Amino acid sequence: MPLMLPARLWIESESNGDRRPDGYTVHRDEETAVKYAADYWTRERARNVGGKIPAIYTFPSEKSVMVEVSQDLHDEVMDNGTVWAHATSHQKEHARSWRRPYDT
Repeated sequence: MPLMLPARLWIESESNGDRRPDGYTVHRDEETAVKYAADYWTRERARNVGGKIPAIYTFPSEKSVMVEVSQDLHDEVMDNGTVWAHATSHQKEHARSWRRPYDT
């Protein structure tokens, strides 16, 4: 039976309108994914007291997708609650861990 966990894609956005993938987070469960995103926005508001939109920022997709993960990535997520990976650095390390997403 495959190991399935919720994941969220993160997008980097620039003031000129450019957007590109900025990695993904894999979570222990959906509750952890929701809390991780909420905590991220709380930290961003604290850093950006004036509320002005930054020139460059990243944001998560609103919904998670269930993805099949390897045992090593599953164990890492279970230990940490969430694992964050930039698409470029994480692909080599966990290439076999990130498989085609499955809709929830």
